[in-house]
Amino acid sequence: MRSYEEIFGSADERGSERIMTFKQKIERDYPEKINPERLGGVEACPYNYGYESFDARPCVGKGCGELRCESCWNREIPGTEPLTYEHKGEPIGKVSEVITNDNGVKATVVPIAEKEKNVTTKKTKTQMVEEINAAKEQIETLNKAITNMEKHKQYEDAASEVYSLYTAYVNAGFHEDQAFELTKIMLRVKLKN
Repeated sequence: MRSYEEIFGSADERGSERIMTFKQKIERDYPEKINPERLGGVEACPYNYGYESFDARPCVGKGCGELRCESCWNREIPGTEPLTYEHKGEPIGKVSEVITNDNGVKATVVPIAEKEKNVTTKKTKTQMVEEINAAKEQIETLNKAITNMEKHKQYEDAASEVYSLYTAYVNAGFHEDQAFELTKIMLRVKLKN
């Protein structure tokens, strides 16, 4: 597997920006391949230059088309990290486009949505105690459910024993009423002991 530097060039070659689109890379590596008359404005596809595998192409099974090729070449290269801008230590935006021209470098910054900031929230001691108490209540409820299930299991086992005793009397030749009376007698004797 090739290293980041082998694929995207050394830090000196790419400057301080790590974000790069396939089109920016082809402009840097093979400027002669830029051709406005071709689909996407470039001759061939990113995989033809070893920038990605054949199967990684977004057009697999869809074929080529002007808009599809243009959006393919303008994709960020996987593995490049978008630059972020911070204010007071908080990420507030990321670079969506970098254009280098004779006037220098121009960057377009897009605000980062709250969910993308990955800001960890610290919990207060009171919040943590409340969470612990809620977890304890849940454990207590589950323990009660287990105890209840164990009781029902005991009842089921006892009923199964009584039915087995009744069935044994019937199989021995007693009439059903006689087997029932004998089973009741056996239960009384067992309960007295």
